[in-house]
Amino acid sequence: MLERSAIEVAGRRLPEGEEELALLSDSVILVCLHRGTRLELAMSEDALTGFLAWLEAAPPGQRVNVA
Repeated sequence: MLERSAIEVAGRRLPEGEEELALLSDSVILVCLHRGTRLELAMSEDALTGFLAWLEAAPPGQRVNVA
């Protein structure tokens, strides 16, 4: 479970090496920190837009860090 207030987006990148074979061609990898643990989430550009919108739509007063 990812807690929205604990997610920090550190960057994004394109799939590399074997990742390119395992993921769909339009995938992007979002690099995040969740409570200090590094996570890499692979998703389409459309899903990335939705995920970032969800992060930015945090209730007033919550810290949001979207790179």
